[in-house]
Amino acid sequence: MSDYGPVLPDPTYDLGEYTLEEAIMQSNATLAANLISGGANVNETNSKGETLLMLAASVGNESILRLLINKGAKLNSVDRNGQTAMHWAAIDDETTRILAEHGADVNRRDKNGKTPMHLAVEDDERAVVHVLLENSADPDRKDNKGRTPRGLAKKYGNKKILRLIEAFDDDDEE
Repeated sequence: MSDYGPVLPDPTYDLGEYTLEEAIMQSNATLAANLISGGANVNETNSKGETLLMLAASVGNESILRLLINKGAKLNSVDRNGQTAMHWAAIDDETTRILAEHGADVNRRDKNGKTPMHLAVEDDERAVVHVLLENSADPDRKDNKGRTPRGLAKKYGNKKILRLIEAFDDDDEE
């Protein structure tokens, strides 16, 4: 009790109970499923506009990612940087594949004009680039500075990613 009356708990703090965000960050699929069954909102966002699906994509937990998608998580919601869960997943090929299979936009541009493929090329994530190309990602889409994923691969001397892009070009011509 303070001079101004009783001290009330912060309503944003869950007094020891887990939140869905915590379950995701701990990769605890069982807890996440129980929280969702108990009414947790799968489309909740934080102050940065980041969704639970984005967090699940960033930690690469496939079972939680599928759970959120199956419970109605919005695939193409954007954070304050204009990024979607697909952008966040661009470091893991299986997470990228799951999102693409469920209809996430592989060519969505963030505030800098970067697509998930731009990010994957910048991070030398060849397996992710492969998944994105399999799902019709455009290696020639320009960011706000006029750079394309193909051009970035050339700039960085990443011959393996460049050959991969060219192999998909050859497939398109057949």
